[in-house]
Amino acid sequence: MKYGALLTFILVVVFTSCNDDVKIDNPTPLNGSLTVNLIHSFNQEPFNLSSNFVTNLNDTIKFSAFVYYISNVSLQNEAGNWVNLGNYNLVDFSDPTSSKLNIANLPGGTYKKMRFLIGVDSIANSTGAQEGALNPSNGMFWSWATGYIFVRMQGRFNNNQPMTIDMGGIQNLPVIELPINTVINQGTSATANINFNIADIFVSPNDYKLDSVSSIMHSALHPNAFMLKQNIEMGTFSLISFQ
Repeated sequence: MKYGALLTFILVVVFTSCNDDVKIDNPTPLNGSLTVNLIHSFNQEPFNLSSNFVTNLNDTIKFSAFVYYISNVSLQNEAGNWVNLGNYNLVDFSDPTSSKLNIANLPGGTYKKMRFLIGVDSIANSTGAQEGALNPSNGMFWSWATGYIFVRMQGRFNNNQPMTIDMGGIQNLPVIELPINTVINQGTSATANINFNIADIFVSPNDYKLDSVSSIMHSALHPNAFMLKQNIEMGTFSLISFQ
């Protein structure tokens, strides 16, 4: 009986070891990653902080700062469900590298659309100051009220008039959707090249002429913030390629 028990024990160990080897030799494919390259333009010109740009309403602007959040990049699958990659990124023209987003945990699948927020979602916006891209040290958090600044534009326009626009408030959160129609193999990475035409912030559907609407905005409750929200949603972003 002792030899029989010993033999049984040896067989169990060998069988278990073989199973472990199978698991190691055939691991479950890991998710890939998504790289988002944001290309910024002002109509036909590359955008920068050193040139004068003329809007379609003939406002001449020289920007000294342009900063915004892009978060919750999501992909819609064939069933119509959205897969949220859960990112929070801050794009700041004082840091050129911030226009390239590296987002982990991209699952394989067939996807029809891409969606993202220009700002942060309601949960993050009402939680208070956080870490990483949401750290208050980035200067994009209203310390006097709970909430983040979604888009910041600063500079001078026309006859050297000041422009300081801080747009926020969950009611003013732009949601962008772009068609992609692509297949992502499990464990592979993809790259999205997206153009952001900053000139379109000031037109369509709302004409936003700085001297007659408002060039100073420091509140989520500002009555003209919703105009900018609509303009950002209605065509400022376009997909160049997704591969």
